[in-house]
Amino acid sequence: MISRQNELLERSRKSIHYYVHEDQEELSRPGFYSHMLVEDVSSGIMPFRGTKIWETFKVVISPNSSDIENLVILALGEQYHRRALEEVVCDFCRECSQLLMSYGEAIYEISYLIDDEDKKVGFDLNYINPRTLRRRIGKIFQYVPREIAEERQVSEFIELSPNDILIFQAPKYIRNDFPNILSSLKYLDKHQFTGIDVRKFMPESQHSNYDFKLHRYYLQLALAHSFKKIGWNVRQLFEDDMLEYYILHRRLLFEKFKIELRQSILATLNIGLGRAGKQMGFQAIIQIEGLPSLNDVDEMRNKLESGDLNFNDIMYRFSFFP
Repeated sequence: MISRQNELLERSRKSIHYYVHEDQEELSRPGFYSHMLVEDVSSGIMPFRGTKIWETFKVVISPNSSDIENLVILALGEQYHRRALEEVVCDFCRECSQLLMSYGEAIYEISYLIDDEDKKVGFDLNYINPRTLRRRIGKIFQYVPREIAEERQVSEFIELSPNDILIFQAPKYIRNDFPNILSSLKYLDKHQFTGIDVRKFMPESQHSNYDFKLHRYYLQLALAHSFKKIGWNVRQLFEDDMLEYYILHRRLLFEKFKIELRQSILATLNIGLGRAGKQMGFQAIIQIEGLPSLNDVDEMRNKLESGDLNFNDIMYRFSFFP
């Protein structure tokens, strides 16, 4: 087993980690709705150890190889102090989904561990804050403020190899709409409750007289409209004013979004594994078994259309909690 503590191993990482003041301020005061959405997506994208679904859940390396499995565990799991493949893949997917839901994309650099014979014997995935990246004529640079560049003795613009950059994005079916969803989320976070201007959702004749109940109704309408394409119901915040059919319809949309997001993250992760394998002389992919699929969503939709679906059916099939 390769040890990350081996001082003889050099690392090929070019990007550096530093705090971005804007992000530090933003993360210290997370938005009300964004915090809930990020939490609901990340906690529902992969199962937790000790839950019922964990008994049938598997993560496998194909073709099966204990050596490659060890490489993947070390690449993804050292920061979590985990040594089981299922745990490190679950933790990585949760982290990646949190970043993606916060910034619109999650970006990592593949870096290699090199021994004293100049051989690549391991790899890491190193997160890069997307706000530090610049794209110019097909090239990717990391911008480093002058004072930090001088302190670390690096260039203010560090050129990164595109082949070493992994960009995790929203699922293709929602990718074009995703920026608008996040923009709506930031708007609602900024204004919240009575601070939001809901007049654009109200008839002009009702603009002059303020009514809290009416304001609350149109606020709920704004929330429902903002997240209708991913189906998030803001933890049942406005379900009292919805028909049961539409409540279940939106819950299935949210399950579809989480499944598609998990598949998108896994596909990009396998692209990274393929690039690392090409450099190190192996071929393998990560496969996940035993979790709800898009076929399950379609089956539930058919039951909904026929009138045979209820809330418990969805909770039993899709919940990752005890």
